[in-house]
Amino acid sequence: MKKGLVCLSFFVLIGIETISAQSTFIKLNSINDADSIASIQYNYPHFRDGRVFFINNSNTPAKLNYSRVNGEILFKDKNNVLALNKLETVEMVTIAKDTFFVSPAGGFVKQIVAYPAVALVKTSRLKLLDRETKGAFGSYSKASGAKAITTLPGIDQTGSRVAVDENLSFTLTDTYYLLTSSKKLIEASEKAFLLAYPGSKKELKAYISSTNVNFNKENDLTRLLLFVQSLN
Repeated sequence: MKKGLVCLSFFVLIGIETISAQSTFIKLNSINDADSIASIQYNYPHFRDGRVFFINNSNTPAKLNYSRVNGEILFKDKNNVLALNKLETVEMVTIAKDTFFVSPAGGFVKQIVAYPAVALVKTSRLKLLDRETKGAFGSYSKASGAKAITTLPGIDQTGSRVAVDENLSFTLTDTYYLLTSSKKLIEASEKAFLLAYPGSKKELKAYISSTNVNFNKENDLTRLLLFVQSLN
């Protein structure tokens, strides 16, 4: 991910529509402007002031960002962009006002809200669905042997214009989880909440039923967690 890397560097956003509460469909063309792709590949449009906290109680400041391509925390080292490694030594990461934890499933999760027993966290992942290449007569057809994208340089890096004219289709998916105090990650669902709060099953079931909780919606989940706290 060094400066000057040529890998789908410049795009123009030509269409966005909502697929569901959880996923967004995005269609890009590989000719113009990196700003639009930067806004979806990273959690922040620019690397921001952050701090990495380690389990040995030390910490270090850095310019950081969260990659929606692979869930990694990235940092700037002079002209290079690198991913945090040796995650077994990391306690948490803060970027601006946000907090991230190492996920038991790999990568990092962003904290939405935290309580003594659990934290509501989420992952945001960008996935390439389809790639179409422009032909000699101006029509687009599916590219043969298209490779999955693993890095998408953005406005914080310098790239060369890609010669191939392609339409690229992505989904940007937010997935919500409960992260327990014992570092267990459970995808948000009614079953997950009942397991996390076994002493409040009756009240939880009644609340979920009466309010029609959508477990793909952040506001519904934060209200549900707030309700559980009111029972204690």
